Amino acid sequence: MPPFIRLTCMHKFFKYLESVASGQRDSGEPESGEQEKLGLLRKIWDSSSSSSFGSPDVEGAWQRLERRVQAIEEEGKTQRHSSPKRATYRRPLRIAIPVGLAVVILIAVFFGPSMIEHSYRTGSEPGLTIYLPDSSTVTLGRNSVLSTRKSVLGSRHDVSVLGEAYFDMKPQTAPFMIRSPQGVVRVVGTRFDVRCDVEHLFVTVTHGTVSVRTPHSESEVFVHEGECLTSDAGATGAFVRQSFRSGEPMWLTGTMTVKHASMKVVCEEIGRELGVEITVTNPTFDTLTVTGLIRGKDATQVLTAITGLTGTAFRPESHGYVVY
Repeated sequence: MPPFIRLTCMHKFFKYLESVASGQRDSGEPESGEQEKLGLLRKIWDSSSSSSFGSPDVEGAWQRLERRVQAIEEEGKTQRHSSPKRATYRRPLRIAIPVGLAVVILIAVFFGPSMIEHSYRTGSEPGLTIYLPDSSTVTLGRNSVLSTRKSVLGSRHDVSVLGEAYFDMKPQTAPFMIRSPQGVVRVVGTRFDVRCDVEHLFVTVTHGTVSVRTPHSESEVFVHEGECLTSDAGATGAFVRQSFRSGEPMWLTGTMTVKHASMKVVCEEIGRELGVEITVTNPTFDTLTVTGLIRGKDATQVLTAITGLTGTAFRPESHGYVVY
């Protein structure tokens, strides 16, 4: 074979080997045409026995080519098997989501009923105002205790009262419960006064409607604006009547507006409002009625005004006052 033909075949042959070894050609198996071309080039090379050029290391080149092809095949297998591994990485995420939801449900079940409590107390001076999270307010009278209880998840909110408190409640998405020894008051949004102790419960509504359930009533009793509910220990139920006063309580505003109320009832209410004991000894006070605005900062001022209007009298005593 002429030297230039042998040189050309050798040049093409090594170009082919370099392209495959460098990864420039397709990493898969050569097509049938490529195989025939490669075989022809090798046959031409092997058939030439003499040349002025030295014989190259063909076997070494073929071994390098085979190793390169094997490496490319192994790389392809690794890439094909890498996709399932990605799915295994997602598997913990698919497991973590249900587990997280289960944890949240368990927290709601076991800790949802748990309550956060706060307590407030007043002495001889009334007027302590507590602001609730929804901007509702509770103002305590003298010698009163208020305990607020709210669930950890915020789904329930109620309070306990011992003494007297005036509530100005914003509209609620869920009923607001007020508990006392003599009953439970359920509120949605209204203004009302609650006065209670271990034996008595008084609820006076100045705006809206509340429902009251006492230990002795089989169903809820509704108290509307301008009405008053009274419940005593041992009573068979709660008694609702028209309130003789309107507006906010006297201990909060320093005034009391009454309309056609008996003198005896007014004196008893003044005693409760101002935290003093007033005894009425005149039997005619049951039929003597009072209408008007009563104003005063203490019991002496109030009784001076009311007895002056009605032509009656009062005197202070060690335990309180006597109206006669």
